[in-house]
Amino acid sequence: MSEHNAAPRAAEPGTFELGLAMAGAVSAGAYSAGVVDFLIEALNAWEAEKEAQRQTGKPPHKWTVPSHQVRLKALSGTSAGGICAAILSSALRQPWQPQPRPPANPEDANPLYRAWVSGIDIRQLLNTDDLTEGAAPESLLDCTVLDRLTAQALDIPGGGPKPAWLADPLEVFITTTSLAGVPYSLAFEDGQRDLMWRHADHLAFTLGDTPAGPGVHRLDPSRDGAAESWGLLGQAALATSAFPLGLKARSVVRQRAEFEALEWPFPGGDEAHPDACCHPGHLATRLTQDDFAASHVDGGVVNNEPFELVRRALAGSPCARNPRRATEAHRAVVLVDPFPNDRVEAPFNDTRLTRVPGRLLTAWKQQARFKPDELALAAAGDTYSRFMIAPVRWDHGQRHTGDMALACGSLGGFGGFLAESFRRHDYFLGRYNCQRFLQRHLVLDHRNPLFDGWEPGLKSSLGRGPGNQFLPVVPLLGTLAAEAWREETWPALSTAELEALKAPLKRRADAVTKALIAESGLGWWGRQAVGLGWRLLARGKVLDQIGATVKDDLRRRHLLRG
Repeated sequence: MSEHNAAPRAAEPGTFELGLAMAGAVSAGAYSAGVVDFLIEALNAWEAEKEAQRQTGKPPHKWTVPSHQVRLKALSGTSAGGICAAILSSALRQPWQPQPRPPANPEDANPLYRAWVSGIDIRQLLNTDDLTEGAAPESLLDCTVLDRLTAQALDIPGGGPKPAWLADPLEVFITTTSLAGVPYSLAFEDGQRDLMWRHADHLAFTLGDTPAGPGVHRLDPSRDGAAESWGLLGQAALATSAFPLGLKARSVVRQRAEFEALEWPFPGGDEAHPDACCHPGHLATRLTQDDFAASHVDGGVVNNEPFELVRRALAGSPCARNPRRATEAHRAVVLVDPFPNDRVEAPFNDTRLTRVPGRLLTAWKQQARFKPDELALAAAGDTYSRFMIAPVRWDHGQRHTGDMALACGSLGGFGGFLAESFRRHDYFLGRYNCQRFLQRHLVLDHRNPLFDGWEPGLKSSLGRGPGNQFLPVVPLLGTLAAEAWREETWPALSTAELEALKAPLKRRADAVTKALIAESGLGWWGRQAVGLGWRLLARGKVLDQIGATVKDDLRRRHLLRG
């Protein structure tokens, strides 16, 4: 079937719908977690003030706080962002506890802080609990701690009060990269066909009491984490974070109905309707069973910024477009991206055989992530339906952005696992950046109907820009408006602390190598020869190279003392 000139869903008067798209970030998921923590705290504080105003009996247009509504309508996440989306979905079944600064007690911290700051460390990833005698290794790092943290995040009693700002249903999308892929058939008039394989995948969930649609898994807020859909959410979170080779791939069971329900826009139709909305279920090659399992890895391999999934959820159709002007916008997607691509590299011009293969992998990845429709919208002015929160840190008057603003930005995003101080720094930077974003950027023109019910004095007290023309969508009240980023000491490991990691790294490397040799199919003499070569010739060089790379990057970012 097809749909032309689709209109967006009707807006609820006086309500602004919000969607969060959280990009991949490896250990810098700590930054994304801090952003989410502050946003939820701000929404809760505002709702508490509105409830206090209701108790006075005053009509909304006389309240001393903004009276409009904000609804969190959709979440999407890739890799670290997918874990944040899953944890938040689970945690919303109970009242939210913001993380104090400094933490009063890490054991009592909120789920995001516990998972991203106090609950994980490189020493756990260098354990060997995942390696069993006679079994092939599944990853370079031990993923046991990730299984434990996921189970802990889902182990939250259901049935808590629903936040007033939470939509029902909340739509949740977790992206993955399917190693099996799904085949779609292009048929031609002569009976021939050509197969195309779709590897960019996602799992769709809804949280709430509203029944789920075709191909969507409902997360019952009254059920505990042992329920089937909650378990699938946890598996999806582990799959989207399965950084190739470093973390193990995950087997995810999918249903044929999930693929048959997919829709996406495509150029075509006819001259009068150049854009059509395709329902490709009839294009899918027949699968032999309703349920099937396939290996999935990091969703960021082909879609590191799952913006479009949330945009479509807000619009109600893949082909619909949300209002964009500051005077009429009533929905917005906020992309939380710890590592935005904000630097242009020099053109690659090297024909050496040793350099081309690596660059080819980069080219494949970048092309898979290329989104011309988003480029076109970014170039358009007066667009208030899409925003981005990315790291910005001021240090003694110097502005740092992107990965250079984050302690977790070292070692390609893995550096945050080296020290809790790195992750804690980035978590609270995320909180601060979210505060500044809500104050300065998530704003609309004062003529937008969203603000029609405001008490007149609020517009002058909360307005920004010339003539207080812009008003905040999520107002910050009390201490949240005053919270500021204190220039904490930039975290750093001592040389001694880094040296202490050599022993667990060596144990892990030896254990993985032993398991790989056992799986190689070599005879006894072959296994002995390769093992001896590793211990006498290769191990020292490999570990020295890893150590030198780590030290160089940490020193370049001033994250190493001594």
